[in-house]
Amino acid sequence: MTSNVAHRQPVPLAKAYRLLNHGPTVLVSAAHAGQRNIMAAAWAMPLDFDPPKVAVVLDKSTWTRVLLEGAGTFALQVPVRAQLDLPEPPIQQRYDLFLGEVIAAQSDARVFSNGRWHFEGHDDLRTLHHVAGGHFIVDGEAVDAKPLAQAGR
Repeated sequence: MTSNVAHRQPVPLAKAYRLLNHGPTVLVSAAHAGQRNIMAAAWAMPLDFDPPKVAVVLDKSTWTRVLLEGAGTFALQVPVRAQLDLPEPPIQQRYDLFLGEVIAAQSDARVFSNGRWHFEGHDDLRTLHHVAGGHFIVDGEAVDAKPLAQAGR
């Protein structure tokens, strides 16, 4: 997989919730005292708009949680189809909730710009959604609803 650094762009914080609003599996990373870790998490969601906040559920036995509690900060990444075999297997244990204020957001301009997802032509960059038991689906075709004034016609 090629690096996406050249395609990285800042996302206005008022639109950052849209990076998670479609329900993808996320990667949670944390670093503390010179140690780093990353783990897959199926339970993450936008929580508030201003200031923007997210919620993520991490098992108390995970190393990422230990580092997060030590540092007081964490990062979320939305993995894509090309990264399918990289996320850690799901943990089938009790989970605990963490809340975090969003202080920065970035996206790959090839698939997210102007506050919208647009995957057409970039199948390897479609986001992953965990179903169960190591089974994932990827985002499909985008469709828009008719404006309310036209919906009854």
